[in-house]
Amino acid sequence: MDNILDQLYAGKLSPFEVPRSPDQEYESAEDRFTLAWEALMDDPDPERRKLLQQLEGAHRRLLDLLERDSFARGFRLGGQLVAEVFR
Repeated sequence: MDNILDQLYAGKLSPFEVPRSPDQEYESAEDRFTLAWEALMDDPDPERRKLLQQLEGAHRRLLDLLERDSFARGFRLGGQLVAEVFR
């Protein structure tokens, strides 16, 4: 098996492919979100539905940027921890 650096370089590592740990609070929040989203998407006004879809797209982009930043910060922290071990 390739070492972790080889896997990372080859694009074989993706945090999105690792199943998320079960979390009751997350699942409850996800259920509430889904119910609210479906209720809002039932709005008969196509302009409001379109606006809601634009809001969702902007929110997803913000979440993507936040996840990328969190990943980078975590990666840096891991590197600092490893460097500290070898001091």
